[in-house]
Amino acid sequence: EIHPILQNNAVATYAPILKREDGLVDWTQTATQIRNRMRGFTPFPGCYTFINGQKIEIINAQAEAHDQSMELGMICEVNKTDFSIAGGENSKLKITEVQPAGKKPMPARDWLNGAKLQIGVKLG
Repeated sequence: EIHPILQNNAVATYAPILKREDGLVDWTQTATQIRNRMRGFTPFPGCYTFINGQKIEIINAQAEAHDQSMELGMICEVNKTDFSIAGGENSKLKITEVQPAGKKPMPARDWLNGAKLQIGVKLG
């Protein structure tokens, strides 16, 4: 059984309408903040970045601590199955699923087969 409580309109806040541009990843944020934005922005406007001039939507990722200090928004790790990008406060976003512009979502490993990513490439 529920007991509804009236909202106090004096402390209520306004949430603006989201635009597509709101989904552009800000790499100065920590990986956890970026991951939380991804969760909140799914399905619209989503989260995206630009890699080598190509728009890439980030579909799935995990936030992790990073033991080295790297330039924000720089690719810091590339594996066969995923890649990581440096975020704020020594964090990294490990990306496991992407959607290139004009294509269907795919595992990062499939996209990496043709992307030829290198550590040290700056996004933007």
